[in-house]
Amino acid sequence: MAASPDRDSAGSLSPATTVNGSFLETTVTSFSWVMPASQATRPRMVYALENTGGPLLLASYRINRTSGALSAATSRVSVGDYPTSAVPHPSGRFLFVTNAGSTMMNGVAPNSVSVYGLSSINGQIGGLGSTTATRAPPGFKPTMPIVHPSGKFLYVINFGSVSSNSGGDIDVFDIDGAKGALTLSGNAITGNGSQPMGIAFNRLGTRAYVLFDGSTLSNPLDSRVALYNVDPATGAFTGPVSTIAATAPGNHSWAITIDPNGKALYVANLISNEVVTFGINATSGALSNLGSLSVRDKPAALAMDSFGRFVFAAKQEPFYNVNALSFLMDAGNGTLAAAGSALSGCPGGACVGPISMFTEPQGDFAYVIDSRGGLTSFAVNPLTGALTSVGSLSGASVPAPGGIGFPFTFAASGTSPVWQPNCTHGCSLVGVLTSGGNGGGTPPSNPNPPTSHYLSVSQGPDFGFVTSSPAGIDYGPATNADPLGHTVSANHFPANSNVQLCASPPPLVGEAYDITWTGSCSGTGQCASVTMNSDKSCLLTFTSVRVRGP
Repeated sequence: MAASPDRDSAGSLSPATTVNGSFLETTVTSFSWVMPASQATRPRMVYALENTGGPLLLASYRINRTSGALSAATSRVSVGDYPTSAVPHPSGRFLFVTNAGSTMMNGVAPNSVSVYGLSSINGQIGGLGSTTATRAPPGFKPTMPIVHPSGKFLYVINFGSVSSNSGGDIDVFDIDGAKGALTLSGNAITGNGSQPMGIAFNRLGTRAYVLFDGSTLSNPLDSRVALYNVDPATGAFTGPVSTIAATAPGNHSWAITIDPNGKALYVANLISNEVVTFGINATSGALSNLGSLSVRDKPAALAMDSFGRFVFAAKQEPFYNVNALSFLMDAGNGTLAAAGSALSGCPGGACVGPISMFTEPQGDFAYVIDSRGGLTSFAVNPLTGALTSVGSLSGASVPAPGGIGFPFTFAASGTSPVWQPNCTHGCSLVGVLTSGGNGGGTPPSNPNPPTSHYLSVSQGPDFGFVTSSPAGIDYGPATNADPLGHTVSANHFPANSNVQLCASPPPLVGEAYDITWTGSCSGTGQCASVTMNSDKSCLLTFTSVRVRGP
């Protein structure tokens, strides 16, 4: 390496002899170079439990930044008797694993949460740091860990038995910002017999929505979403402030996710085969049912795009050879429209049973673990949300392989759009997302503001043409001369730029039309302008006003 005038002469490097992927690794005895936060990127990794026929392992996989495909495992460590789920801290320094089982193994006790260190350079997993017991009684399974948006608290669901209506509760742990060590706090949330299935926080972490399953009408939380207030100092929940039905009891409400911009919340119901959309009141946080989409068969996992553009669902039983779905989210009210479908790897046969899905922090890729242990990578179309499979690995671990199982999760690390760069714990959340209902709080200023925003255009039943200046949107009916050239209904434009949209009427001879722009655009002229200071959505409507005679 050539000498640099800004190099700290006190530092020294050992000979580089270790090959790690495309890099040579060396030992640095000391150094004082400084890399600006704007130039730093965290490793983009997937972390999942692995089952290759022997004892279960915890593995890391590197995300290809271009395609989204995963490398072979870059590191593996031993785990406890029956690990269920894994999730990294948003700082990328720690990984939390929930453990069920019945015996001590590899230093991990049953009914506990274990903490593993992560390399901030290559994302690889270090040794076991600590293990902390949950309150789960014997026979319950700790699962579905979720980190509070501030990074200060970890929440773990203790899963009971759906068939016997024996619900569990939720444990809350304080997170040590230096080592990731956990301390079980005195704040537990119980369903009093209803089974918690998942937690969704608003972006600032001031409100929590808990999804409960149940099969009776006697418990007021069965098959409902409950809203709680969250104490930012302790992580304690208070409430519920309000509840709303997710489905009829017995339909197994199974998964929940929330729009990071605070407009909508989504629930997957396993037996009624539906994904329900709930609008979020920006002032109170209360939910209102906006309708549902039929999703066959058995939607058991939901994932949300980090920027609030798309929602993804994974199904326990593929229908028409499909078990991963994508939906385009309406920028105005959060309702969903089908955007695409795909099939995960399903190595060795058809997938029937537990399944999990998530998107990585930068929103480019989605990942599924299916009931056959396939870990499949999907590229996400940034305009439509459509999924394209880019590869599948075998050997991922799926808890409770028989029947519908219980909810579980795995996850990825990387530069987050809402996590403060170079932060570890208790960080300010940056405001890169469009404004929305965020619990009444004001997002902090963003030190790394977005460079572009997303503009989408839809049309009413009389379908004409719309183009943009600068170029980027070209949307309208096919023509004989150009049968495929008018399909781009959305695109990114520079932040704070001005975009002009201009309409041309439908190609029907003899018709005359009034033009109306609504949504983020307004007016009745041929063209409308919109300033891209956030994601925007415009509706173009043509209304026929005259038909000429022959």
